[in-house]
Amino acid sequence: MSQLEVDEDHALGHLRLTARLNTSALDSRRGVVRLHPEAIAALGLREWDAVSLTGSRTTAAVVGVAPGGTPTGTALLDDVTLSNAGVRETATVIVAPVTVYGARAVTVSGSKLATDSISSATLRQALLGKVMTVGDTVSLLPRDLGPGTSTSAATAALASSVGITWTSELLTVTGVDPAGPVSIQPNSVVSWGSGLEPSSSDSTGAHTISPARTAPAVSFDDLKGSHVQAGKLTEWLKLSLDEPQLLETLGATPNLGVLVSGPAGVGKATMVRTVCAERRLVELDGPEVGGAGRRRPVEPGVRRGRVGARRRWGAADLRCRRPVAGHCR
Repeated sequence: MSQLEVDEDHALGHLRLTARLNTSALDSRRGVVRLHPEAIAALGLREWDAVSLTGSRTTAAVVGVAPGGTPTGTALLDDVTLSNAGVRETATVIVAPVTVYGARAVTVSGSKLATDSISSATLRQALLGKVMTVGDTVSLLPRDLGPGTSTSAATAALASSVGITWTSELLTVTGVDPAGPVSIQPNSVVSWGSGLEPSSSDSTGAHTISPARTAPAVSFDDLKGSHVQAGKLTEWLKLSLDEPQLLETLGATPNLGVLVSGPAGVGKATMVRTVCAERRLVELDGPEVGGAGRRRPVEPGVRRGRVGARRRWGAADLRCRRPVAGHCR
């Protein structure tokens, strides 16, 4: 039986696990790696956080809890993820936490039928919430993003475009922007082709999308399905930052907080950035607030840690009232 090994010298830690084929239809070719709960805890992660997987090459995936009876030293990967990591079944795979960025743009290549028939919008629907890097193979099988979400729209659009063949279609990721592991978001530009050029700031030779292909700014009218929430957030920010005297008259204080939550891929960050387009926005990263209280400007599309985790945002004039267990209250 494989042993659970943690590299204590590495700042983030990693595990050397035995790769096994995951035969679950629920996870098939969807970029999910299943680990024993003790392995997830040893990495300091929670379910649906992102991890890197390294064999003869490095890829990324989201982590889920393995079925009962799975040995602690086992990583369950589907056939495509095994290939992306460059490992065979029973070989050793190195699993480690990884920072994932929201994709501004991604290009993929596929069969002529898929390329000619599937639109960019349908591509984005099929890949929503998946984590990928340049050179990865990805399927069109949509990922289950949690309660309250459905993959029926994506599957219907795919079936209408190419018929039943969409279930076995495999694509190759030819470019990502920004470089590194990215997660497909509702505002990511996903298109066919290469459209790549070497990044002048990347010494590793990785490729990114040409700046001309980056995602355009999202207007308030384009926030489909979240107009009510965006309106409430706009009103709250205006009252807190622009009319604090009114709050004082009402016996309240601007030192309030707002929590934007929801499943991965529903557009939480996009909504906040659109609402705060004319304000200086900073991100309060939970673990950092609970520690040194550091702040930094938001980088476009950055997603740290848990894929689809709750995010806390605030304008520059807001304050974190009390950090409790790594969160602002």
